[in-house]
Amino acid sequence: NSFYGDDDSYDDEMDRGGPSIPETELRKGKWTIEEEEYTRRLVQYFNQGLLMIPEGTTLRAFLSDRLQCDRMRITKKFRGICFGRKYQSCERTPVKHA
Repeated sequence: NSFYGDDDSYDDEMDRGGPSIPETELRKGKWTIEEEEYTRRLVQYFNQGLLMIPEGTTLRAFLSDRLQCDRMRITKKFRGICFGRKYQSCERTPVKHA
């Protein structure tokens, strides 16, 4: 089971701009220290494949959903991160043998 259930429509929904959260409820403005730290940890777990989210979910879509903010807010704050990267669970990552 994932944070978002077993519904395969999650990534399709994210590609269309995310779940229907009213724009007035989206987080905006200055980032708090806690929000930045939380985001960095989410990116770390995403990159390591430790999250229980659908395969192929993009980082930007995932962060936008978890932080309940517009995708552009994330893009502006974290310019050096590759947001086009798609999620791959560590369970499916091939093990390299020496």
